[in-house]
Amino acid sequence: MQFKKRILASWMVMSLFIGAAIPFSNAVIADKVPQIVLGSDFEDGSLQGWKARIGQEKLSLSKQEANTGSGSMLVEGRKRTYNGPMLDLRKQLLPNKEYEISAYIRLKEKPAKDITMQLTVYKNSGAASWSPLKQMTIKKEEWQEWHELKGTFLHGDTPSELKLYLETPYITDDTVDTTAFYVDDVSIAVISDMAIEDDIPAIKEVYKDDFTIGAAVYPWQMEGIYGDLLKKHFNSLTATYEMKPKFLAPKQGQYAFAAADRYVRFAQANDMVVRGHALIWHTDAAEWMYWDNNGKPASRTLALSRMKQYIEKVMKRYKGKVYAWDVVNEAIADTGGDKNGLRQTSWYKTIGPDYIEKAFEFARAADPSAKLYYNDYGTETPQKRQEIYQLLKRLKSKGLIDGVGLQSHYKLESPSTQEIEKTIKLYAGLGLDIQITELDIDTRISFGTAIPEAIAVQQAYRYKELLELYKKYGKSISSVTFWGVQDEKTYNNQALLFDTELQAKPAYWGVADSSQLPSDPQSRTVALRASPRVQQTADPIWDQAVSSQLTQLGSEKTSFKTLWDGTNLYVQVIVADKTRDDADQVELYVQENGQEGSDNAQEARRLIFPRLNHQKGSYSYVTRALATGYMVETVIPWQAVKGANGREIGFEVKIIEGSSGASKPIYWNDSAWPSDSAGKLGAVWLADMPK
Repeated sequence: MQFKKRILASWMVMSLFIGAAIPFSNAVIADKVPQIVLGSDFEDGSLQGWKARIGQEKLSLSKQEANTGSGSMLVEGRKRTYNGPMLDLRKQLLPNKEYEISAYIRLKEKPAKDITMQLTVYKNSGAASWSPLKQMTIKKEEWQEWHELKGTFLHGDTPSELKLYLETPYITDDTVDTTAFYVDDVSIAVISDMAIEDDIPAIKEVYKDDFTIGAAVYPWQMEGIYGDLLKKHFNSLTATYEMKPKFLAPKQGQYAFAAADRYVRFAQANDMVVRGHALIWHTDAAEWMYWDNNGKPASRTLALSRMKQYIEKVMKRYKGKVYAWDVVNEAIADTGGDKNGLRQTSWYKTIGPDYIEKAFEFARAADPSAKLYYNDYGTETPQKRQEIYQLLKRLKSKGLIDGVGLQSHYKLESPSTQEIEKTIKLYAGLGLDIQITELDIDTRISFGTAIPEAIAVQQAYRYKELLELYKKYGKSISSVTFWGVQDEKTYNNQALLFDTELQAKPAYWGVADSSQLPSDPQSRTVALRASPRVQQTADPIWDQAVSSQLTQLGSEKTSFKTLWDGTNLYVQVIVADKTRDDADQVELYVQENGQEGSDNAQEARRLIFPRLNHQKGSYSYVTRALATGYMVETVIPWQAVKGANGREIGFEVKIIEGSSGASKPIYWNDSAWPSDSAGKLGAVWLADMPK
């Protein structure tokens, strides 16, 4: 099991990057010794390459203050939050390396409130991106002290522009921070070389007899070592933004194909296929298409003409180069749609509900050889699933569609695999090809926070279940595309297969070779920090909590959620049981000092919540009648410890249905328990609420 050791080691290395240890006990950590390659101490009488970012800021040498030596750089005259000093790094840094960037900052005057400073790297690799590396808050009482702002930067491509900014973070256009500050002792040091793991299985080879394996990427992810990782594991390519109308046709009569062309050239050079995403979408639309030349809403005739012209222009350019197109994206509403569930977008309002059919007609005529897809999220929700089905059925009857794209942005616990399978079977029954177009699994652990082992393994097993399901329906599924390659700030919370250093996460092994994962995984979930009110009406904050279903019931309506703060653990349990019985009850087992659950029953607190006969105890709770059963909501004070970010507790939910007899309880984690005791607990990881 050589790769099991590799999983542990690679994840411990990641913890160095994000500043917190990941609890793998048998990993080896290699020290990273920074080697300074660039520094600014402002002792030679010059600004040493630093310039004003916008032009209205004033940068000057100062002898008034210094962290070390006799001078520093003073930044003042800032008019906006993002005004500040800038350093051009394009010719200073070598690609495929990890850098540590540090700067010392002192405020010029005492501020009215605490001030947040930020290190940001801007780069342009065919598309512009801004990456905040680190933030630091300077308390107003400490304005006369020097504070070190330090972050890490992974440089893996060769951008046309690469610049370092020192600034106060952007919040809104109305938020303005013009604080003047001193800068001294800036250093940029190499921590380590970046390298991909060449000796692990290529995902595209693992599934070469099943379906293509794709990734949606930014332009810079086709460069340098990022491109190497992309080429090794994937054989299908999707542009994250660059093939959407807003970017291809930013103004009337103006098309911008250069960025999209890069994807096609990269794919052709590396034996990949390209999925076009997306021709018609209400978000990232070319807004000018909705208005006539006089600034008035476009007529149906004008809007149809522009739609047709756009689709023809784009599809004919990429005929034979883009094999599949998401013709229409996300046209079905979650709520508030028309009688057929259609989202009432600008296309809908300008043309009418037949705009979808017209788009497919234009696409079919523009490139008859291209495969045409309708793409959407939330396809596992019963009502939306059925509304999408009816749309697909209408389009299929007219020969306008070849397949359906299931976006598949999932959580660790939801939607259930059963609901996902129902969707696949239903749509496959129409004779349509199915493509998984935007797959990721959100851990609910914010970027920059270490993913605990429990959650990393749970994510891996979730990926394993999904890929096994896709293989089961391999005759109907032709492609699986991940919505990204490595974890980045811009994607869902650490939802992908590779970490920021391009090393395989346990999630990768869930996809590539699940035999390398720990066996018999413990049930795990995440409790987010919040303080809900326990009352007869559920606090809306529960909508943001992670839902975990009790799998023995085979129904996602039987589930629980957890929240926490420094004083209490909060639990909400929903039980699908329409038959009221005096013996109905929910039991919770809580072990506050458990790190990975426990087999020691005496250490777990047992809390009992009858459905009908309310009991008083050291904890308060309410029960609510539901159409499908009942809900229990409780607040449980911490006893042995206080709630803290990163703590793991042992936890179990046990449900007794009186009508089925107390000898048949239902458990979240360990169904082998005796009915009156606690066996192996599951685990709940306490984490901050994602921002």
